[in-house]
Amino acid sequence: MESEDDGERPGPIHDAAIECDVEALRSELARGVSANQRIPGNDNTPLHWLCYSDKADWAIGGAECFHVLLAAGADINAACDIFGDTPLSVAACRVHPSLQLLLEAGADVNLRPPDQLEGGPWNLTALEKVIMCRGYGARRRRAYPILLRAGSELPTAQFMQGERDRLGNGNGQGVFSEPYIEKVITAGSLANYERLHLTKLTSMFQPKFPFLPKEVIQRVVEFWSHAGDY
Repeated sequence: MESEDDGERPGPIHDAAIECDVEALRSELARGVSANQRIPGNDNTPLHWLCYSDKADWAIGGAECFHVLLAAGADINAACDIFGDTPLSVAACRVHPSLQLLLEAGADVNLRPPDQLEGGPWNLTALEKVIMCRGYGARRRRAYPILLRAGSELPTAQFMQGERDRLGNGNGQGVFSEPYIEKVITAGSLANYERLHLTKLTSMFQPKFPFLPKEVIQRVVEFWSHAGDY
């Protein structure tokens, strides 16, 4: 039987998820509570809340909670109706430990939830969400190459122009500056940018090791530098 929430309060299953409490989570599921139970008013599922959790030991209890929810039928691509947030976009914006688990489990990196709220657009991919969610600071940018390597499409030109307009109109939010994404877009793909980046780094190190073949230097740089990731 489904548990009932009052107003817009999360239910016990959401509390268990955000606390990474595996036993409490199993108990709620055993009582018949859906792994996809929504919070009235914002539509967040337990999986959303698990990706919001800031527990220091998330990699222990959180990872187990993640697998318990998926085994119970949790929708890995569930989108909330407020801003179209998915577990993946939540995890990506926070560069959360759940990000890699979601990708390994097959989360859709190019999902565009329906745009159901004025003031959007909110029907954004996880990558576009990360670019837009500036409140998470510069650390969110660590998610860019992770999402791109997982197959994320590059942001649309319309989206990028919208962000320039939004942040360059004197509203005090700052100037739009995403040099990494801009470079990848200019290169046409992450693979192209990675090749250009690797070539540039190799040319920087080659004069320092004149007795080594260029191919050897390039291979060393390739393994050492994570070319294309910055």
